[in-house]
Amino acid sequence: MNEEIIDTPEKVGLLVVDDDVDILNLVTHELGESFDIYAVQNVVQAMDVLKKNEIAIAICDERLKGESGSELLANIKDQYPDIVRILISGFTDTNSIMNAINKANIFKYIVKPWGNQLKIILEEAQKYYLENKKNQYKDSLTSLKSEHTILDSLYVEIK
Repeated sequence: MNEEIIDTPEKVGLLVVDDDVDILNLVTHELGESFDIYAVQNVVQAMDVLKKNEIAIAICDERLKGESGSELLANIKDQYPDIVRILISGFTDTNSIMNAINKANIFKYIVKPWGNQLKIILEEAQKYYLENKKNQYKDSLTSLKSEHTILDSLYVEIK
C-alpha cells in the first residue's frame, strides 16, 4: 500500500485588525481552518493580543479609529520584527501606502475587495514566516546550528 504524505504547514497565529465586524467574520470563516485567528477591532485590542499570543502574521485595515493601520504595523515592526505585516484598504491612498512600505516594511498591500487574493497572499506569508523561523538560528555560512540556538535549547531544557 503506497501512502502519500502531504506536508501541510503548521497553523500559525494570524492577527486581523479591522473595525468592520463583517470583515472580521468573513476572514475568520474563510481562514479559520488554516490559521489560529485573533480578530480585533482596534489598536488597543491588537496590542493586547500581541502581548499574550504568538503571532506570525498581522493583517490590518488602513482606516481604523484613532490610529492608522500603517502606524500600527510600524509599531508592530518595532516591537515584533519577525511578524509578517500586511496592509489592506478599500482606498488607494498613496501616502498611506508609502508610509506602510517605508515605516512598517509591509509584506504586501491588498486592496478590498480581495477575492481569492487574500488566501493566496496569507499562504505566501505563512511560508515566508515559517522559513524565516526555521533559518533564523542557522549560521548562514555553514548551515549549522548557531551558538544562540544551542543556548536557547539548553535554556529550555533547564527550565
